[in-house]
Amino acid sequence: MFETKCWGEPYVRNSSRNHTYVKNAGLLAVLVSEIDEIKRFRHHSYLLKKSQLFSKDANESEVIYTMGSREILKEQKEKTSRALIKAALELCANDGYASLSLRSVARKAGIAPTSFYRHFRDIDELGVAMIDEGAIILKKWLQFVKEQMTSPDPKENQSYDHLLESVGCLVRPFVELFIQACDENKYVLFLFFQELTGSSQTIRKAISEEKKQLITLLSDCLQHISQKSLHEFYELDITAEAMITLVSRCSSKILHDFECDRIHLAERMIQQINCLLIGSLIMKQIKEEL
Repeated sequence: MFETKCWGEPYVRNSSRNHTYVKNAGLLAVLVSEIDEIKRFRHHSYLLKKSQLFSKDANESEVIYTMGSREILKEQKEKTSRALIKAALELCANDGYASLSLRSVARKAGIAPTSFYRHFRDIDELGVAMIDEGAIILKKWLQFVKEQMTSPDPKENQSYDHLLESVGCLVRPFVELFIQACDENKYVLFLFFQELTGSSQTIRKAISEEKKQLITLLSDCLQHISQKSLHEFYELDITAEAMITLVSRCSSKILHDFECDRIHLAERMIQQINCLLIGSLIMKQIKEEL
């Protein structure tokens, strides 16, 4: 027969063979807590003594131990965050961002679902982290493009062939390095370009903001080339936006069909952007003549 009372109040367990009287139902919890505290203290003391082998000063050892523990925890957290991002990218490649769930990502990463919240507030925050990774890759791509873009010696009376050669020196590294970036980072760039028109407003906004920055970087790159040559493009920001739009549309072919002819695709993209830049040069000339 059991007499149930509020937590912390005494209760009595009656038995015909054995009578056990416990004065406080919280006693067991207190004892367990004290035992855990003793274990933690002993473990801390052991680590502290171990660290003192490398330092004569006990205070210095304490600092070393504390800093070391924080660094280990930070590394573990970053490692788990990376595992979650990797798992989410692989799931997106197969089923799309809209199909992501907290449980599916945690299961793929090999952690408990409740541990997810130690790294991200929700799926969209994880999605933004993935978009940030894609933006970093694309900014590095444009930096490499800027370093490899060249232009032939300027001429006052340029032939069509010389003009085409000049534009090609800008376009070829732009396209070829883009295809290389897609091949090396297919999952994250797939998400970046695929979700520009996706269902998540948070992700669309994040991609839109990063795309604006890419356009600004490319516009600065074209401006840098213009200063070294006689080529002046019409409305640099519009031209840069059109170039980014063209490669982003072609990215779906690169990222979906891994067996497509990369050489043929690259040449087609180069011709398209050549037409765009030549048109931009002509529009600039016509504007100045009017």
